[in-house]
Amino acid sequence: MNLVRTAIRSWTLLGILIHSEQIRRELHRIVTAVKKDGEVGLEYMKSVEIEKRIRQGSREEERKTN
Repeated sequence: MNLVRTAIRSWTLLGILIHSEQIRRELHRIVTAVKKDGEVGLEYMKSVEIEKRIRQGSREEERKTN
């Protein structure tokens, strides 16, 4: 019965707001942890730079073929 009540409450506006606040807090906790971990932050920045270079290379190749 509690599961049914929880499910019904989650569809109310207040329930949605509560869940979204919980999600926001969890995401904030994860982001904060990642920011504190310099090595993870550095690896992330490297991966972003690699993806950026790949996209630029793809665009250049596309221009050459057109």
